[in-house]
Amino acid sequence: MRFERDFVQQVESGTDLVSLIQERGVVLKKAGGNYKGCCPFHSEKTPSFNVNPRKNFYHCFGCGVGGGPLKFLMEHDRLGFVEAVTELAQRAGIALPEMPSGGRYKDSGDPGLAALAQANEFYREQLRDSTTGLTARRYLAERMVPEALWDAFSLGFAPDDWRLLKRTLERRKVPEAVMIEAGLIKPSERSGQTYDRFRNRLIFPIRDTRGRVIGFGGRMLKGDEGPKYLNSPESEYYHKSQVLYGLHEGLSTIREQREMIFVEGYLDVIRLHEYGFRNAVAPCGTALTEEHVKLVERYAEKALLVFDGDDAGRNAALKSCPLFLGKRVQVRILTMPPGEDPDTLLLNGGAAAFGAVRQSGKGLLEFWVEQTLARFPDTPEGRVQALEELLPSLQEVEDGPLQQLLLQSIGERLRLRSETVLEAFNRLKKSNSFDINASLPEEVLLRDECWVLQAMLSAPRLIVQARLQLQADDFQDSRWRRFFVFLTQIPDDQLADWTPNSLESSHPEFYAEALELLATEALETHVAEQFALSLGRLKERTVARHQNRMTPSADWEQFLQHGIMLRQERQNFRHYRSEPPTSTS
Repeated sequence: MRFERDFVQQVESGTDLVSLIQERGVVLKKAGGNYKGCCPFHSEKTPSFNVNPRKNFYHCFGCGVGGGPLKFLMEHDRLGFVEAVTELAQRAGIALPEMPSGGRYKDSGDPGLAALAQANEFYREQLRDSTTGLTARRYLAERMVPEALWDAFSLGFAPDDWRLLKRTLERRKVPEAVMIEAGLIKPSERSGQTYDRFRNRLIFPIRDTRGRVIGFGGRMLKGDEGPKYLNSPESEYYHKSQVLYGLHEGLSTIREQREMIFVEGYLDVIRLHEYGFRNAVAPCGTALTEEHVKLVERYAEKALLVFDGDDAGRNAALKSCPLFLGKRVQVRILTMPPGEDPDTLLLNGGAAAFGAVRQSGKGLLEFWVEQTLARFPDTPEGRVQALEELLPSLQEVEDGPLQQLLLQSIGERLRLRSETVLEAFNRLKKSNSFDINASLPEEVLLRDECWVLQAMLSAPRLIVQARLQLQADDFQDSRWRRFFVFLTQIPDDQLADWTPNSLESSHPEFYAEALELLATEALETHVAEQFALSLGRLKERTVARHQNRMTPSADWEQFLQHGIMLRQERQNFRHYRSEPPTSTS
């Protein structure tokens, strides 16, 4: 049974799209009537993701994705239609419709996620097998990992067999293409035949916040060849820069304590959970990323970054510092004693030993400046070199007052005059500057075209006025010209109930255009008045263009035709300016 269309529209209308997106770690900032931020569907540094709260639409100008609350939840959280509608309804406090049969709404699910779940069960069974999993169980015993944690983290074992997982899933009717897409098997570069990705490895399932397996990490066991740790490849399910190992298992504690403890390894996470630090997480085979920081902002207010005490650990900590500048998170850096990691420290000294080391942690700015300064001589020249090393990261801090406080604090720690710091920062900004006005003429040229179309989408009754006053040639952008022609072809008797949402199924090629327009700077009030002004400017531009064409030539008939066209355009424009359309705002 399916949800009725009216119910789905009610659920979407009752959903605040801005808060829904922000709850998933996307930082949005007010920009006029809209909100802007970095897109959660592709990696970017310059925000191109736009949300129109009035129309409940989002659109990314970078990768082109867009839609409403339901589409966002389905694509971001990888939910089926029924599951997404159900969650939005519960979130909005809307009761689900009763089913005549008293049954449950069914969802088709995702075949890739289903295959990953079956692979996880396969690996868990192999670990428990008395013969096959013996090597892995001995390794866990040597590392003193209790069996209770095997279950808590769903640990498994990939046997030393090239195609055992593949054959098992084939018997369960899982298509080979699905296995490849989920990263469970891979084709041979020489023969093209597929084989299991993980072999003779201890398996750490990686879950999303809903507890669904989206990938795996495999630890090499003794006597094997290859990298010590092997992770699932990037896929539509698994993006290592956006995933934290242990987040699902520790989510309730993280929400309660509003703190995350970042460590470097899977076993470090498991050991910390064993000793009561259930808010421990780790990146999956990569350094910390901006996406990881977004996860911290979503669930916590404090972060403790724990790194090994060797040079590699200190360098990793130093690279992580700029990621947290200007973020709403209190950060402390903790470096372990030489030769120790959280796993060995807890085994040797227990929770008290980790607690003592934790007290020695340093604040983000203190650690960052101290470690940077240590790379240069403690002289005025050396401190200026350290300053030049630190300043580029401060350009990423968009909060002006906070940026000034950071500059002042860095100057004090480096024992440099504030004037010196400010001069160096301004010099850096000037060297990185560019002429922002270079593309302004085209933007101004097309702005009115966008605003006219926005108004037509926001108040479909204006389509009637546009049909009378505008022509396709008034639009210079070919995309907007085609879209204008399409909108003006909508019959008058359909305009009362027409909405841009209807384009998604009837005309998907124009739905993308509607999303882009609705995601740009919105016309919040006085839609008809702004429509009139933009329409007038378009007509003025057309008049000017025709006037420029009216140069005397031997072809007097063509010259006369231009004159008649120009006169008609001026009459249309004067008539429209004297009788603007009725306001719909």
